[in-house]
Amino acid sequence: MPMPLLEIAVDSLADALAAIRAGADRLELCSALDRQGLSPDPALIRAVRAASFIPIMAMVRPRAGGFVHDEDGWKEHLGHAETMLEAGAAGVVFGALTPGRVQDADLPRCRELARPAAGRDIVFHRAFDLIDPTRWPAALDGLAEAGITRILSAGLTPASTAHALGLMGEQGGPAPAPEPLEERLARLRALNTAASSRGLEVIGCGGLRAANVLRFVGVARLSQLHSTARTGSPPVFDPREAGDLRGTIDLRCAGRPSSMET
Repeated sequence: MPMPLLEIAVDSLADALAAIRAGADRLELCSALDRQGLSPDPALIRAVRAASFIPIMAMVRPRAGGFVHDEDGWKEHLGHAETMLEAGAAGVVFGALTPGRVQDADLPRCRELARPAAGRDIVFHRAFDLIDPTRWPAALDGLAEAGITRILSAGLTPASTAHALGLMGEQGGPAPAPEPLEERLARLRALNTAASSRGLEVIGCGGLRAANVLRFVGVARLSQLHSTARTGSPPVFDPREAGDLRGTIDLRCAGRPSSMET
């Protein structure tokens, strides 16, 4: 199979350069990864562009919290997206959902953000995982029509996603039990199949590390992989983990499959 693409999310110039040295194919630039990633300073995009030709995706998330946006917040999103693209980002990463306990992609706002970014990569991030899988077909149809090119997903249920993203106060209910990786991979494979039939790409994420990356490739059949490569407590970017991720992927594609894939 083709070499899976490795995207690494970072929130500083030092970590960006270390991720490039470790073998990242693409970067997602953010600020405040400890808050699930906020919009980066445009100066960070320009600095990475000056140091490397690696494609850069920029998070568009002005503040922490959920993904239902009021008018003022949405105007801020649009302004951030324009600024990131002007700074040299290859594309933007965002999420916009409808209000209510049963959420869908906010397609009018998706179309509004996609218009000025036409021709660039436009990624709908893990907010997608807050949409119930029974509603995926309509959501995928709408996102493809709106001009979205890629979806970032961890394969978690909406309840587990709300917990993982620190949104339980907004969603309500107790914290769910941890989900087995096998269940997540099955959802990712189903999402990948459904999305690809509509011309959408899927990039898998959520605790993706060298120890499990081949499961994402072999079981979920993903060709794009996203990791922060952060370890420790508090978590910080780990160049060795990033290098191990790259090395594990390279060995697999060199024809040395692992039992971790099945």
